[in-house]
Amino acid sequence: MHNQGNRLIFTNQVLCSPKTHVSLTDKLWVAFFNISHSSSIGKYLGCSLFQRRPSSALFQNLTAKSLSKLSNWKMKCFYKAGRVVLIQSNLEGLLVHAMQCYKLPGMVADQLDRINRDFFWKNSNADKDMPLVAWDKVCRPKQLGGLGLRKSAVVNTAFLAKLGWKTLTQPENFWVQQMRAKYGSPEHFFVLRSKRSDSWIWKCLLRIRPFIKQGMRWKVGNGTTINFWTDSWCSKDSLVNMLDLEPTSLPEADIKVSAFITPDKQWDTTKLRNYVPNDIVQHIQGIPLPYTNVDDLFCWGYTDSGDFSTKSATWRTHENIGKDQPV
Repeated sequence: MHNQGNRLIFTNQVLCSPKTHVSLTDKLWVAFFNISHSSSIGKYLGCSLFQRRPSSALFQNLTAKSLSKLSNWKMKCFYKAGRVVLIQSNLEGLLVHAMQCYKLPGMVADQLDRINRDFFWKNSNADKDMPLVAWDKVCRPKQLGGLGLRKSAVVNTAFLAKLGWKTLTQPENFWVQQMRAKYGSPEHFFVLRSKRSDSWIWKCLLRIRPFIKQGMRWKVGNGTTINFWTDSWCSKDSLVNMLDLEPTSLPEADIKVSAFITPDKQWDTTKLRNYVPNDIVQHIQGIPLPYTNVDDLFCWGYTDSGDFSTKSATWRTHENIGKDQPV
């Protein structure tokens, strides 16, 4: 829009310097076009829609719903076992759909955990008694001495890992097709760099790639897609972690497993001994190789079936549970 004589001429462009602050551009839209600014563009299926990185204020309705549930219950009438059931079936159930869509801010996740913790320990809102057991110990599987409760941030990460796993394994899914068309094929998922123009959900998926990769277990085919050092293909862990190596000091960090397979489909033991100790070489020799040229396959290593499950991802995300502990 510009002034020409006594007339205002509207054009189809509003030009701003790239260094113009976001708040100023928002004011320009209001001044010129009478379009008000909002951090949210509405809701879909109960979840807020937004364009930029969400703030904690955008998710205050989740904490408000949890608190409203508590106000209808007389906490002093429930034993601890009853409170555990209520937290699992109601407080966590309110948040599942939102957690499956995007990453909640850390402040919101902490507030939700505080609501659960206060409901579990306190007999009233005015009660100031100290908890008898640390919340980290309460939020553990029952077979490890906990009560089976889960932290909000951990559940959120597990659901995001489910979306990431879907991106890698379900090409027929319409949402996956759209994400692949916009951001690239799954072969490059673990090497893509986040861009400023990426959506918030995609940025969240890229941030949890280390956890997804940690849970992947590879079955060797032709070895062309398996990284020799960083992928888990000869054990439950990668060679980098097994040998306690620094990623920056790896010889040929991008080398593939196919480099150690001879043309007649045998392990090249002479070459393997130049890279790893003899006990690792003996272990690798026990891994069978296919006689034909077949692609490498991967599965989820935290379930017996190899299929991804949110339950297994949830417990493995907990920092206070070791990789080798059964859950």
